Amino acid sequence: MYSLPPGFELSSKIYGFFEIKIGNLFWLNVNQNLQNSLIKLKFFGENHDGLTLKAKNSDHSFHSEAKYEIKVPLLNFQQYLEDMAKIKLLIVDKKTENQIGHVIINLLLYVKRKFLFFL
Repeated sequence: MYSLPPGFELSSKIYGFFEIKIGNLFWLNVNQNLQNSLIKLKFFGENHDGLTLKAKNSDHSFHSEAKYEIKVPLLNFQQYLEDMAKIKLLIVDKKTENQIGHVIINLLLYVKRKFLFFL
């Protein structure tokens, strides 16, 4: 299990979970071989190379899903995602590890701030 945001791994408190699920990968360029492609995921602030995942329609031994423990209160985690704004998934060649494409996810489209006030 992985944790977010980076730097809070030693915290024993878990406030929730954040899951990444990679669906099917389709190439617009028919010369690309799906079986030679891996997906690299790295969050802002991570000190390591990030995770290596695979597309759901690939037969690699890597997983197509990852689950992170959220180690800060949810409003702080939401602020972390807003500050990051976007995450870039690198599509790399399995054999050479050269980047052959990328996907950018705008996190701001998925983060919604709601405040509840109690009197």
